[in-house]
Amino acid sequence: MLNTLIKGKNYQTIESVIKKLDQGWSPKCENEASTDKNEWAVIKTSAVQHGHYLEFENKRLPKDLKPREQHELKAGDVLITRAGPRIRVGVCCMVRHTRPKLINCDKVYRIKVNNTVITPEFFELILNTPHYQDQIEKMKSGISDSGLNLTQKAFLQITIPVPTIQLQNKIVQEIESRLSVADKMEESITQSLQQAEALRQSILKKAFEGRLVI
Repeated sequence: MLNTLIKGKNYQTIESVIKKLDQGWSPKCENEASTDKNEWAVIKTSAVQHGHYLEFENKRLPKDLKPREQHELKAGDVLITRAGPRIRVGVCCMVRHTRPKLINCDKVYRIKVNNTVITPEFFELILNTPHYQDQIEKMKSGISDSGLNLTQKAFLQITIPVPTIQLQNKIVQEIESRLSVADKMEESITQSLQQAEALRQSILKKAFEGRLVI
């Protein structure tokens, strides 16, 4: 569906459709996550999942360190991991909502798109498609799979389809609708598996207690 809707549309480099790309700050933090929205914390790279932002994946900033407030995450930011093990580089999500006082870490690019050209929702969707994930995979550099990088220069030169804002919104709405159905199916399957496991445990318990009727 996505290929059909954007066929023949204008393609532009990522560099030309964004306002800013930066990376955060990774000071030595405490090993505990912050659950208090009134204290500063730095996200871990695990806060960035494909299409999902997990604000609770963070580390508390020590009280004696002054926060670098310019790296505080805001709704509408698009995040993509730039360094780490192969499987964790190039993971992308949009921050749809977030608690205050969370700082981006230095292993994650934060992107602010030009909203007159492209929406952050569409930008996130494009970067998570298999086609662009394959492109990003080929750009990863390093001597070991345990420590690779996604260079800013190469990333910014990726060309992406940029249809009208109206069409972008239509694509995002349609795909999110279908993903919602998939999520409900996954939830139902998970629940069924849990029920099956509970039944299995009940049968085993009765068997070992000699209460299983044959």
